[in-house]
Amino acid sequence: HPAGFHSDPERRTPFPWSSGSGGRDPDESSVAAQNMTLRQKTLLIIGAALVVLIGALYGLSRFVLVSHFEDLEAQNARRSAGQVLSAISDDLRALDSAASLMGSRDDMYAFARDGNADYIQRRLSDAAFSEFKLNLLLVIDQTGRLVWGEGFDLKKRSRLPVPKSILEEHLSKKLLWRHTASKSSLQGVLSLSEGQVLLVASRPILTGKGDGPIRGAVVMGRILDPTEVRKIARRTDVALTTHRFDDPELPAAFKAALPSLADGKRIGVQPPDNRSVSGFALLQDIYGKPALVLRANPPRHIYDQGRRNTSHFL
Repeated sequence: HPAGFHSDPERRTPFPWSSGSGGRDPDESSVAAQNMTLRQKTLLIIGAALVVLIGALYGLSRFVLVSHFEDLEAQNARRSAGQVLSAISDDLRALDSAASLMGSRDDMYAFARDGNADYIQRRLSDAAFSEFKLNLLLVIDQTGRLVWGEGFDLKKRSRLPVPKSILEEHLSKKLLWRHTASKSSLQGVLSLSEGQVLLVASRPILTGKGDGPIRGAVVMGRILDPTEVRKIARRTDVALTTHRFDDPELPAAFKAALPSLADGKRIGVQPPDNRSVSGFALLQDIYGKPALVLRANPPRHIYDQGRRNTSHFL
């Protein structure tokens, strides 16, 4: 070896590129690793915050939008129940017009006094029941005496006796037949002890010119049976069910809706579930007592479309 140089391997100074760490100082590697870990943590925190924020925004938006559609659907259910009541009112007006037409004739005016058989054959045939879709037709004089009365089965086209409760309960109460003015009119619902619910209309018996004195009343009735309920449902485009208010087996959904029909409210809405939202209506009888509870279930087009739109939007 040249003078001044030593070959002791323990005293050699390693060159930077000969290091096993790739030439990086161990302290620098530790700092870089810490920086990398910090960046990863920061990105994870930011990502998690974004996920939470987006989730919260989605949940809030969905709640607000779906709640809005549920409110619209509840309004639609209330409107559907109102349409059912309007349809029933239309039927009552039609009965009222028919009673007025029959009651304001000279031959009826004479019949209320003498009960002649010729009038029965000419005017009170099966055709009269079918024409006006009647299940009950009564002619009552001014004292409350039943001059003539029959029930009628529209499906079988056969005569039936007048319900016993009509004769024993309702005629004695006078409201059904007593009229004090030529323009007097009574129309509404009548609950019978036999279980039926009738739509009824009553008009005074007058001369053909509409003059008095009043000789009694013509009373017409139509049973609100399943056939009539289906007709109303088709006219209003809703699924319609009815129950008597005093039904001992009133379904739970109807019972739950009764508080929403308290304090004189005629229409209420049952809180919606995943299957339906229902509008309920309460009909009172001619005496002002609760008689019939109606349930209208309109199609859930608004809610279903709203959920789809909300999912696409979000």
